[in-house]
Amino acid sequence: MNGATRTASVSGNWSSTATWGGASVPGASDDVVINNNRYVTINIADANCKSITINSGGNASYITISGTNTLSVTEDIIIQAGSGSGDNKYIAVGAGTLNVGGSISVLATGSNRYSGITLSTGTINVTGDVTFGNSNDDFTFTDVGTLNIGGNLGNGGNFTASTGTVTTMERHNRLGHIRITI
Repeated sequence: MNGATRTASVSGNWSSTATWGGASVPGASDDVVINNNRYVTINIADANCKSITINSGGNASYITISGTNTLSVTEDIIIQAGSGSGDNKYIAVGAGTLNVGGSISVLATGSNRYSGITLSTGTINVTGDVTFGNSNDDFTFTDVGTLNIGGNLGNGGNFTASTGTVTTMERHNRLGHIRITI
């Protein structure tokens, strides 16, 4: 089945066709684009799509996973850079789950603007790598969440620990994984 591109043309809930400019809610074969100055809330138990790009621009843009809901992305997530002061681009995972079948790329930003991921008590599962463009890119634990990563946790960004857990699955390690508790 061929997917379509679903673009958030207004801020709103994932489950609302209004968020997607009247088009259907994204499904497993669809690429999702979050336009500049848009805030999308995952308000359903099982949201899914093929890929996500959070566009650059002169305003903040966010995806928030509310409650214990799950967002599953079969390929990659790209979080682009803001273009001005305070133009932050983020994915916020509260008590829910973010599953990524590919990698997460957080692209470089300039001073006074940040891009990245926050994780509270939920879980993020990434099959591939998490990469950062520069020191204004963040991965921030705010509580006891869990990050399971199949590839590399890149350098160049800021990794802020709390009381969460990071488990890496090394591709060539016969032991299967390394567990780092922070």
